[in-house]
Parts: sequence; C-alpha cells; structure tokens
Amino acid sequence: MFSTTAQYPNINGTVTDYDDIEDNTEGEETEDVFDVNKDMILIHTKLADKYFTENCDTYDEDFTYSDMNLNINDPIYVTGRLNLDGNISLNNAVGAVSDVDLSGGNLNGNNTVIYSKFGDIDISNS
Repeated sequence: MFSTTAQYPNINGTVTDYDDIEDNTEGEETEDVFDVNKDMILIHTKLADKYFTENCDTYDEDFTYSDMNLNINDPIYVTGRLNLDGNISLNNAVGAVSDVDLSGGNLNGNNTVIYSKFGDIDISNS
C-alpha cells in the first residue's frame, strides 16, 4: 500500500509494496527490490563536490545576511543555519547543514541549487 499526504506527489521511478512481490517456485523474489546496502546514493557528497567547491564562501556557523537587494553570485555553504532576507537574486548555489530560510521581497532563482543536508528549506518571499 502506498499513501501520501502531499497534494501533488511527484514520483520518479517505481513504488513497490510487499503485495507486489511474488515468490517463484525456488523461493526467490521475481522483482528487483531496492537494496540499501548496494543501491544507496550518497547524494550529499555528489552535490557538495559539484556545487560547493569552486569559489565557495564557507561559514562554520550559522550565517544570516539581510539587505534590500542580495545578489548571490558565488556559492554559499554553511555548517549551521542559512538565513537570507531581502530581494534575493540567486545566481549560484546556496546550502546548509541545517535549515535554509529565504525570506523578504522577491526571489529570483537563475539555474541555482538550494540545498539542506538535514534541515528544512523555507521560502517565504512574496
């Protein structure tokens, strides 16, 4: 059984529940099941290597930046919480280990990545 509380769920791939898996005569499963020991993707490492290495502004604690107009032209990665407040123009990636909060006026994302390793991403711009 698959259930969700999302209004518009987006699933890329296959959803399999226990009832869909049948045993063959030899007792082996007939459908490939995701094996966490073999198939786990370490997405954090891939994202960090691709978006948060070259010319990246790195902060070892919480980082808050508030201004009328914010132009983010170099990647920003924070080991704490990231808070950007104002009219934000994201021209590069922003990420944090904890929460990412983007608030204030307008938010323009120009082919950018907004990433949080363990926290939430809150976009509350108008």
